Amino acid sequence: MSGPSRSACALRTAACGLRKDSKAQCEQIQVLDLSRFGHRIGVVPPHVLKEIDRALRQQLAL
Repeated sequence: MSGPSRSACALRTAACGLRKDSKAQCEQIQVLDLSRFGHRIGVVPPHVLKEIDRALRQQLAL
């Protein structure tokens, strides 16, 4: 995975419990119904959640 952009936050396997490195793309905001989700595959730790919050605020100009 290449370096994340300002609007993407890295979700590393070691920190989030995912099978492979991923990213939260904060420029692609969508609403999803919880019934579409199955079992939990990972957890976003607080320090990464702060990065996501910061990127979302930037995208939404808040």
